[in-house]
Formats: sequence, C-alpha cells, structure tokens
Amino acid sequence: MLTTEKCPCAKDSSYAMCCAPYHNGSEHPRTAEILMRSRYSAFAKEKTEYLLKTHHPTTIYTVDFSDLVAFCKRVRFVQLKVIKSRQGRETDNIGTVKFKAYFMDNGEKSCIAEHSTFEKINGVWYYKSAI
Repeated sequence: MLTTEKCPCAKDSSYAMCCAPYHNGSEHPRTAEILMRSRYSAFAKEKTEYLLKTHHPTTIYTVDFSDLVAFCKRVRFVQLKVIKSRQGRETDNIGTVKFKAYFMDNGEKSCIAEHSTFEKINGVWYYKSAI
C-alpha cells in the first residue's frame, strides 16, 4: 500500500492516514459518519471481514457473506457523497447517515442511495440497518 494513495472514503487524505487504521484494527471510528466512510472504503478495497466485524450483532444475520464477497470483487467503487449526518457524534449512542455510493458494474455506473442507522455498543460504533 502506498502511503500517498488517496482514501476511497472521499476525505482529503491518504488511505494510510484515514481508513487503514480502522481496517487493520488499530483504531475504532469515533463517529457514525466515520464508520460509514470506513465501511465504504472497505467495500472499495474488498475488506469484507471489516464489513462483517462492523455490522451490528442484531442484524448481522441479514448478511450473506458469499454474496458480499462476490459483489465487492465484481464492482469498482468510484465515488462517495455524504448527504447528511444526524447524531452519531462521539458522545452519542445512535446516529444516522444519508449517503450515495457510486460504483461501476459491467461498464455501467450505478448508485446505492441509503439512509443508514448506527449504534454504539461499549464505545464501538456498528452499522445497524438502512431505513
């Protein structure tokens, strides 16, 4: 990994200084939005274990791991737009983030538009579900 490689999450910093510490487990995201951005980067970098690790324990059963892996291998994520974050700060225990994630699939640009819920358990943020 190049230390100057731009982070996929759309923050203006390198991957090594932005989402890599979350993906390698040396840090936990401090806010719901940071978790959402790190999860987008995990999709872009095929870090599927991180996606499962950061999925809420009460909704993890909804994830088909083989489908997740296949999806990440098939598409190329190209852009993230965060539209709105509500709550989800360091002092909160719940939060929502509305975003659009753009990706290329078989030469066509597609978009996942989602309003996601997040919950903090024992000081760690988890993706819970889409609303």
